[in-house]
Amino acid sequence: MTTYIVRRGRDGGGAIRRENDEIFIDDETVSGVHGRIVDCGGGRYEFSDKNSTNGTFIREGRGWVRIRTVELTESDEIKLGTFVTRLGDLLGSGNMRSGRVKISRNPETGEIVEKKWR
Repeated sequence: MTTYIVRRGRDGGGAIRRENDEIFIDDETVSGVHGRIVDCGGGRYEFSDKNSTNGTFIREGRGWVRIRTVELTESDEIKLGTFVTRLGDLLGSGNMRSGRVKISRNPETGEIVEKKWR
């Protein structure tokens, strides 16, 4: 099980950079230590917000739901502060399995209520 720390980068300009087990996002709305990603295997990941100043959100339909800890797939769209990306882009995986997993969430809490593997 691999764990990645997501934090603000140094350069600005919105770039994503990976160095070992750290992911740097060059955006001023991303906190110094914004969150943590745990690779649970099988295309499943857990993202935990680490009390970031501007929050972490997941795309649900046309809107955003603020989360503390949530299970994601590489194709899920997330927002860290105002920086929007997909989890697979943060991980630099390049092998996103879009459509392999369908997750339904409670729109109020963001908790997973149903998961279907395709």
